[in-house]
Amino acid sequence: MECTYYADAGIRTVLLAGDGIDHNVRSNLRHLFGHHDRIVKLPNDEQAKLLTRFQHCLETGVPPAELIVRLSHAGPYSKEDCKNVLFQGIWFRKLRVDLFSPIMIDRPLRPETQDVLIRYADWFAE
Repeated sequence: MECTYYADAGIRTVLLAGDGIDHNVRSNLRHLFGHHDRIVKLPNDEQAKLLTRFQHCLETGVPPAELIVRLSHAGPYSKEDCKNVLFQGIWFRKLRVDLFSPIMIDRPLRPETQDVLIRYADWFAE
């Protein structure tokens, strides 16, 4: 019935089930969403520098937790701010990591090999 109402208004309905999206993608997005709007107490330029350092971790295989511990002990960065910058960077696609594998900060991040938006593009097509 809901589909009929939406169709009458010209709104396409896509019926999906939980198993229609990869388990890791679903789990990662749920986790990232919890951080996407948290307040970061660092100025924007410091956040950008931190994102550059996380990008270097992604490229070199250094687990983000190593950088977070080092920065939180050495300077003005809190662990919470570091984690929020990392997860927001992934959420807003500034850090392109593999969402099809678990994101664990104590393990090296995997670079994106498959874009989630391309993989599920048919959900959004007209």
